Amino acid sequence: MGASERISFHAKLVKNNELLGYRGRIVPVNPNRATVFDVACSPSLSDLDAPADVAVVSVGASRVLDAVESGLAAGIRAFVVNTAGLGEADARGRAAQVRIAQRCREHGAMLIGPNCLGLINLHEPVALYGAEVPYGLPVGGVALIAQSGSATISMMNTGRSFGFSTIVSTGNEAVVSSEDILEKLVEDPATTAIALFTEGLRDGERFRRAVLRAHELNKLVVVLKVGMTEGSRKIVQSHTGALAGHGRVTEAVFRDLGVVLVRDYDELCEVLTLATSARSTTIGSSIGLVAFSGGELSLVADRASDVGLSLAQLSQPTQEQIRTSIGMSPHDSVDNPFDVGAASALSLPLGKRFASAVSAMLQDDDVDTVVVAQDAQHAFNAGQVAFYQEIFENLSAEGATATKPLVLLSNLNADIHPSLAAAPASAGIPILRGTRPALTAIAAIAARNATVGRLASAGVAPGGPSATGAAFDRWVAGLRGAEPAEDELRELLRAYDIDVVPEELCCDKVSAAAAAARWGRVAMKVVSPDIAHKSDVGGVVLDVANPADAERAYESILTRVGEAAPEARINGVLVSPMIGESAAEVVVGGFVDEVHGPVVMLGVGGILVELLDDVAFAMAPVTAEHVQDLLRTIKLGTLLGGVRGRAPLAGTELAGAIARFSRLISDAADSLVSIEINPILVGHDSAVAVDAAAVLKTGCRRAVSRGVEPVRASSTSLVEGCDA
Repeated sequence: MGASERISFHAKLVKNNELLGYRGRIVPVNPNRATVFDVACSPSLSDLDAPADVAVVSVGASRVLDAVESGLAAGIRAFVVNTAGLGEADARGRAAQVRIAQRCREHGAMLIGPNCLGLINLHEPVALYGAEVPYGLPVGGVALIAQSGSATISMMNTGRSFGFSTIVSTGNEAVVSSEDILEKLVEDPATTAIALFTEGLRDGERFRRAVLRAHELNKLVVVLKVGMTEGSRKIVQSHTGALAGHGRVTEAVFRDLGVVLVRDYDELCEVLTLATSARSTTIGSSIGLVAFSGGELSLVADRASDVGLSLAQLSQPTQEQIRTSIGMSPHDSVDNPFDVGAASALSLPLGKRFASAVSAMLQDDDVDTVVVAQDAQHAFNAGQVAFYQEIFENLSAEGATATKPLVLLSNLNADIHPSLAAAPASAGIPILRGTRPALTAIAAIAARNATVGRLASAGVAPGGPSATGAAFDRWVAGLRGAEPAEDELRELLRAYDIDVVPEELCCDKVSAAAAAARWGRVAMKVVSPDIAHKSDVGGVVLDVANPADAERAYESILTRVGEAAPEARINGVLVSPMIGESAAEVVVGGFVDEVHGPVVMLGVGGILVELLDDVAFAMAPVTAEHVQDLLRTIKLGTLLGGVRGRAPLAGTELAGAIARFSRLISDAADSLVSIEINPILVGHDSAVAVDAAAVLKTGCRRAVSRGVEPVRASSTSLVEGCDA
């Protein structure tokens, strides 16, 4: 629609379809032209002899709504809108886009865009796409979904070996979203791997279901997510909110789902090269490493450690097989990594040495993946190519029949010489480029494979909807005020079988003294829905020794809080026995991400939680086993395991408590803004929650009037929320 030779988008769309061999009709629509591109024009969509399968709209922003309306009236139910200046522009443009989307939904019509380059299907083939498609674009199993049109141009021009099935530039996603397209491509038999370039997802639950379905069909999903450093979680009054930037939540969600997350095009290209090779779904993180240079082996081994890959411990039979097959002395050392050049005095050809070492490693039970570091740049001269040809041919013959993955790695991120690439390509063996991007890709796919295996064996998936917990509903119904007080939160934690320090809510100094007499040494803290960090306003006194000290501490707390926060509502002072010796303070928190749903956080707690920033995130709910895995990713895990000769702490008890807390977060997802326990005190045989805070959504709060005139912090006899 709006067809004209003067518009680059139109000219390239026609050229692209000629290049790809599109076999259908392209009808230009323009009431002011008889022909466009030597094809007769239709004055309007209503003048077509039959409704078009799809209308490509490229008119001014102010005319897009009318164009779509005319298409709907003509029976067209699919549109690609290239026009910019709508939802990404001003208020008028946003309003027009909303109306366009509304009209499409009313008619059950699909629309890609606006503000997009369109889509390409290489297996049909057809191009509803207005940027230039490169000649010789390889056809294969990779589908690309990109909110950025320039990303589709970049990825089509990489010159890499992986081919495409479908390429979609989604633009503003007014009607059809990335999640819609992902769901379709997961079921597409021509697609084996799906890459997304996205600024942000809209429906985390649909994304989750699509990814899990992709796992069932053995299809990898890889995401290049931009905007990862922008903090988009502004949950006030909570350490969790301060720590939960959008990027950290996204990383956690993708990790838990087995989605490969990459940081740039280099990593994306290596992941796709690896994902489209033979046996990619069996790649693991324990590698055997072979090269012709000790220096290159050291480089690769260092970078492998950086990205989380480990060097396998070769068994004695494997070492002996390498030693014997290559003809080494019985006293020669065989290690992983293995330098075939160290045996340069041997008569066995270099290619045979490589193949023999690789063959032995592929049979070792501790080796998941064999990596051969061997440069293969396009700039090699004829002599160099001839020298290395034997290596690549021998490796390809060995890898073609292997049951484990063999990966070739060229340390420079440069084009591979075609003569050297031919044999590996025919054997389904990938050649990756660049030390760090290549190893990052191996580590990422290994982690993805491990996650997919864990999900399959557990029979459950992370996150997802959960029936609202009856325990949580009962707790909400029983709240005595608009905001939950700490003693009420402790009651909630106990309902989820989380150990909590005993407490008594005291409304005067006499009851505080009685509690101290009963428990001995106690901790005292103010209870107020308006104070998130009690120690900041003088609302906490620890290690109170006796009843007389408890009376003085009670008065002191109310006085200091009254001065620091005079408008704060005071429910009382919570008195609890001092916990015995503990070796670690842990923070656990939760909130509901607007896209991905309930999220749990855990890490080093106490007053230094933000300073240390030693935390991990996961989709809620989680299992205790998953918590143990998370703990190993942060320093807290080392502390729990015992340091400097100290006995291990109660890591099992802590993991169980965090798993149950994550179920609380999931159950409360419809009602919760944020919740946090800080700290959980972890000793050698216990994990006990001490302090908690939560913010609920307004719609779920039950405001209750106690019929008591509020008494401000200056009073020492009666405080708001206590019965007279």
